[in-house]
Amino acid sequence: MEYLSAAQTKKFIVTLGIVSFALQYTWENLQCAPFFNYTPVTYMALDMLGAALSDVAVTYVVYAIVAFFSKSWKWIFNKWHLKQLKGLNQYNPKLVMYGIILI
Repeated sequence: MEYLSAAQTKKFIVTLGIVSFALQYTWENLQCAPFFNYTPVTYMALDMLGAALSDVAVTYVVYAIVAFFSKSWKWIFNKWHLKQLKGLNQYNPKLVMYGIILI
């Protein structure tokens, strides 16, 4: 399995979390407003914050699962193979969308 240096790993984990959080938080707020009626807006923001943070955790888990099967932590930077796309689709379809956006 390929390894990143400690600095690269830390930077990648932080960047993945920030990008994931930004996309998840935006998505949660966009899809929640039409379907749910929150009177105090701050209550909705806190709920969506919790939902986005839990989605970030799922993103980390799915990334680790695909990295394990790919035998590389750098799989997202390389050419994608069918087994990676199948793994992403099986464990978290939202991550496939992010991969397509990032490519």
